Amino acid sequence: MPLINEAYSFSVEEKNLIDELLKKGFTYKDWGTEALQGIRSSIRRFYRDAQGGRCPYCMKTVSLLTPGNAHVEHILPKSLFGNFIFEPRNLCVICADCNTAKNNGNTINEDEENTCNGPANIYPRAENRFKIVHPHIDEYNDHILRAGIFYIDKSPKGHFTIGICKLNIATRAFGHEEGVLDDFELFQMMQKYLTGSDAERREVFTAMRNIIPRPLP
Repeated sequence: MPLINEAYSFSVEEKNLIDELLKKGFTYKDWGTEALQGIRSSIRRFYRDAQGGRCPYCMKTVSLLTPGNAHVEHILPKSLFGNFIFEPRNLCVICADCNTAKNNGNTINEDEENTCNGPANIYPRAENRFKIVHPHIDEYNDHILRAGIFYIDKSPKGHFTIGICKLNIATRAFGHEEGVLDDFELFQMMQKYLTGSDAERREVFTAMRNIIPRPLP
């Protein structure tokens, strides 16, 4: 099941305001305008709750009281796909680190780029149209295995997400959390996961899932 199972719904007043701004030539550079402050705050509150307080890329907690570590995210970058700036399924909330790392990186498959960056007004729905793990579409655990501060890709989409969001930057910079796994133990577990039987793969997956912090209640 995807992390987000219900997209934000704009109120009539919000839709009217957006229409007014679009008529005046609104572009992605105007996203931070004061006129949208209320809408941005509503989107942030909604997706904080919908995501259980977690960033959909690193699965760490986002700020629950302030916007500093809870950024409204455009999954398809607003600078590249202006027609989806106000598409609810293109929105979520992410942590400051993932927001900085991902920046304006293109997250749609190259063979779909011309379609979505042109006159199209229907947001992509198929899993294979995105390179990134999409919180409205994908089951995170199908693509990424997280253990402590380790992120291990289970698919090309997981590999891309780990790379574009620099999810293993803490592992490279500081090693890993003491007592989680030592390097040799991790190596053994991953070898078993990659080459073992179905039963052994389930054993490794269960063991590593037990290390992963539980979602917020």
